[in-house]
Amino acid sequence: MRGLRIRTRLVLGTAVVGIVVLAIALVVARFEISRLLYDSAVQLARSDLTSFAVDLQRNPGEQPDTVANGLLIVVKDPSGREVRDTMPHDVRLSLPATATGGDLTFDDDEGRSYVVVSRIVPTPEGDWSLWAARDVSSSRSAVVGIDIVFVLMGIGLLVVIVLASVFLVRGALRPVEEMRRHAETLAGDELLPVGDNDDELARLAATLNDSVSRVRDAARRERRMVSDAAHELRTPLAGLAAELELTRRHRDDPEQLETGLASAQRSARRLGELATNLLELSRLDDAQGPPERTGGAVIAAELLEAIDRARTLVADRRVRIDDDIALADPAARYGIGAMAVSRVADNLLSNAVRAVGDDGTVVVRAVEDGDTLVLRVEDDGPGVPDDFLSVAFERFSRADPARHQEGSGLGLALVAAIAHASGGAVRAENLAPGFAVEVRLPKM
Repeated sequence: MRGLRIRTRLVLGTAVVGIVVLAIALVVARFEISRLLYDSAVQLARSDLTSFAVDLQRNPGEQPDTVANGLLIVVKDPSGREVRDTMPHDVRLSLPATATGGDLTFDDDEGRSYVVVSRIVPTPEGDWSLWAARDVSSSRSAVVGIDIVFVLMGIGLLVVIVLASVFLVRGALRPVEEMRRHAETLAGDELLPVGDNDDELARLAATLNDSVSRVRDAARRERRMVSDAAHELRTPLAGLAAELELTRRHRDDPEQLETGLASAQRSARRLGELATNLLELSRLDDAQGPPERTGGAVIAAELLEAIDRARTLVADRRVRIDDDIALADPAARYGIGAMAVSRVADNLLSNAVRAVGDDGTVVVRAVEDGDTLVLRVEDDGPGVPDDFLSVAFERFSRADPARHQEGSGLGLALVAAIAHASGGAVRAENLAPGFAVEVRLPKM
């Protein structure tokens, strides 16, 4: 049934249940009717023997009364002699020598059926054996007729059940079908209608609306990322092409050639950083499973190495990079990889040293706050507009040109993605003057 439509499966399931229930009900009803007819025939046969038993007990020395017309009776005296016999020949031949007090059924050669009961009547002369029979052929014929009626009635009821299930299933699935048709025509920001009733369909519509909204948001982010990435790639590519063209024109001038190659190298480096950040963000978006674990001592070492790299880059500028790394428990483990720590530090330091220009101070702090590692990078640059704080960690977001002349707008987005993948959080704030980014990583 897996390949069938839900409507067909529901109707077939209802039909199967109906068949089973009807079959059980009809079998039970037939059994009860047959039992009632049999018990009725047994009681009538026993009542036929009652008058003979009473007469024999009251008048033990006399012969039993004459059998009334239509009664099927056999009476044997204590010696085994039959003194009364109106039983059909075939039935009488099947009787035992003495009564047992029970009952039995018998079918003769002509197809008639009988119920036979027996009774023992004790007297001073000995025990008399009495048998009485009742023809139940008509009762069995009635049961056969009842069987036919039951079968026809069962078929009729089954047809009614199937038709009713078809209409009920169609009515129950009609809102689902309408929801499907509505979903096919959704446009723009339109969503499925959610009814006032808190039923299954309303909850399904709400769930589908949430899924549609998430898909639309993801599609918007993807389109925006593709558009921004194309724009970001186009600018350095165009600059690189122009620089190479100018270099080619001045290939006979060593000074111009050196300047052009250095500029082309910077553009190529920017392209490489942009591609690396995009790939890293994509990898984080697709990451599954538990995060890596890194000890506090390794994290401190990675931070110091990143600070050394940043100091090397600003060696020809009046930029000071201070550090305040104080981890009380170097053995504590956090849900972040060593490479991710390095990437976070490099991006935050790159943004900070770019913000301070040729003269300024950058401070890197790493302290423990309970079960949380707090990594904070501060600078004394011009800060950012307040409205930028709400979008600072979105991809390709930039503040004013004073802070991000060469940035791609992916550094903070990558920091936020790494923090979230590690189960942590990130925030940014203006220091007036200056700017700070704080990453919080919980212990694992």
